[in-house]
Amino acid sequence: IGRNAFSLALIGPPGSYKTSLAAKVMHHFGELWDHNRPVSSMSGNGDTFNTVRLKLHQAKDVLYWLDDFAPTKSWLEAQKLLEETSRLIHNQEGRGRTARDGQSFSDGPPPRATGLLTSEVMPRPGSASQRMLVVPLASDDIDTSLVFPLNDPTSRFQRALVMASFIRWLATDLKEKQK
Repeated sequence: IGRNAFSLALIGPPGSYKTSLAAKVMHHFGELWDHNRPVSSMSGNGDTFNTVRLKLHQAKDVLYWLDDFAPTKSWLEAQKLLEETSRLIHNQEGRGRTARDGQSFSDGPPPRATGLLTSEVMPRPGSASQRMLVVPLASDDIDTSLVFPLNDPTSRFQRALVMASFIRWLATDLKEKQK
């Protein structure tokens, strides 16, 4: 299908259901996603940034869920990680590597996925925040009586079926439909 260079960032305090919403979106790509299974946890207890880079490359043309940019160490460090991740995805930056002899280097694989980010911290104004669509959420914004039923197995299956049908339709003549 292709990637979208701009990431979607659901930003709010704990209890604003940003992770639950992200899991519901991921049901389009597979009905077994739940709020405990992001592709990468960014809380400081999950993947390293180098691992995230490689996973963003391997997840070609799909939505990649990076959960919980939280101020575990400090607010500023969480903001910097959120902004760095946003730039990485938008600019398709590959990490250069040097050869063992130190005389040459090669480009690393660039990200090929679209980002779905959940965060407790808002990005600072600037180029990084311009590379994401920020959706601020407050604790009382989400009507849980409407969201929680979406976790029902039938609802999960239906969202996955809609996406599978869409991909099948696209596959019949992708080049023409991309115009």
